[in-house]
Amino acid sequence: MKSLAIAIFAAATSALAVKSASAQASGAAPASGDVSTDVPRGEGHDLNAVTFGDYAPLAGGWIPRDVAIDEGGKVIQRERYRDIKANIDAPPSMFDPAMNP
Repeated sequence: MKSLAIAIFAAATSALAVKSASAQASGAAPASGDVSTDVPRGEGHDLNAVTFGDYAPLAGGWIPRDVAIDEGGKVIQRERYRDIKANIDAPPSMFDPAMNP
């Protein structure tokens, strides 16, 4: 499940970068729910919509603090982030799958 969440975040982040660049040019945060992307769940399944909102300034750009995953018009997962930091020193063990089962 972790790899799915990472794949969803990676796919959505590329869409976020495009919207963030236009918002950054104007100096304003993207509107809540301004960035949304559809993520296929597999052959024969519906798409999940991933929507980003509650943007906060971070390291010269914008980061969403609210991520909602919608399936068939119903939110099936919501992630809310706080205490977000940029440009931190992360220990290599953070990225070691053996250390994070």
